[in-house]
Amino acid sequence: SFCFSGRAIVGGRGTAGSSQLAARFADPPASPMLGGWRVHLDGSGQLRKVDGVKATWDAGAVLAVGDSNAWEASVAFDPSTTPTFVLGIVDISTASSTEEADGDLLSRLVRSSPARCFVEVLATAGYPRVWGSDCTTGRVRAVFIDNFGAVASGLSLRYEDGQATFSSGYRSFGPHALPSGDYRPCVLLCTLNAPVHVACLRKRRRPSGPADEPWPWKDRRLLPSMGSCPRDSEPGAPPGLLTPPNAGSGHFTASTGFFGLVVAS
Repeated sequence: SFCFSGRAIVGGRGTAGSSQLAARFADPPASPMLGGWRVHLDGSGQLRKVDGVKATWDAGAVLAVGDSNAWEASVAFDPSTTPTFVLGIVDISTASSTEEADGDLLSRLVRSSPARCFVEVLATAGYPRVWGSDCTTGRVRAVFIDNFGAVASGLSLRYEDGQATFSSGYRSFGPHALPSGDYRPCVLLCTLNAPVHVACLRKRRRPSGPADEPWPWKDRRLLPSMGSCPRDSEPGAPPGLLTPPNAGSGHFTASTGFFGLVVAS
């Protein structure tokens, strides 16, 4: 879940209640981060957990996208210092009902989302696990993804035509059909101060034509680069780190007691 309460500062000033913040989601801010809990995102796309309990899922961010119906989000990291993180897809209405990130953030989002929406990369070896909840008991657990292998230095999530696909290099998990909704990428962190690089790129719609006509990577409309992890060209890395238009070079910090964007100069 994910809720607005208290004071949220967007663009460095102003106070907004839940209705005003919800309205802003229809027209996302220029920042690459819509908001989150206990995280800081700098101008190069480096996201880190800056507060909370060690080894606890109480921090994360929801990212802005250019087109909510077709986008791709990437998380890249240095393989020598792989942090444990989760890359997922969340509906705005679900995200807007979590008021406090109290250590159960991952479980709340998983329980309130469709199946196969959250993939964790383990720090020890980079092996991915998919999180899900039992529809009878509500118990949340993670299982390893068969035949996916270790994630070397990056994981991507593509959403298009109502389907979500996770990928790393030539390996993929999906596509998974999702119910109708207003979805955004999210990144959850449990390790204090361990950074990952996050980015979104805008996807060009598939051209009309034969159903079996391939859609080459070159047909994507890539956005300006905002700097990448030194190892993002290694196998398993996502495409270049890209940022939504007009992202600028500001520093963005999400506080704990509410969901909203705080911009620090």
